[in-house]
Amino acid sequence: MNKLAFLLVSMIALFCANNALAQSIEIVRQIDFGEVIVKNNDSVHEINVSHFGGYSADPAFIFLSTPLSGIYRLRGATPGQTISNVTITVTQQVTTGGQQFNIDNFDIDYPSIVDGSGEALIRVGARLRTSGNGLMYYNLTDFLGFMDLEVTLL
Repeated sequence: MNKLAFLLVSMIALFCANNALAQSIEIVRQIDFGEVIVKNNDSVHEINVSHFGGYSADPAFIFLSTPLSGIYRLRGATPGQTISNVTITVTQQVTTGGQQFNIDNFDIDYPSIVDGSGEALIRVGARLRTSGNGLMYYNLTDFLGFMDLEVTLL
């Protein structure tokens, strides 16, 4: 018997840490794995969202809305400053009171230099996986996770 669940999954960039002046990260669009029905959780199933917005998924998912890549704007850098690295650390996996999804394999795209106004767009994709433990995901539940987005400027 297939188990059905409805969920919304998203990640939020919380802060930007770097070695320059006071910068900030603005969420233009948070990464969103869509509204889906999980037909079964008898094995691990995954959704992959690329930084440019395309996605692929196992047939265990029925999509009610399309997954979207995340877009974050770095502000307050020195114009023309070099971005040497962008890293993401998950601080809370995608969960709600019971079942959990795991997010990893971040696909990050960013320019090597901030623009003339001290800004840069950072595009983020990732992989989301079910637990595969056979338990049902709750119906009509928003699943949220949290991450730190760290930008290193030279």
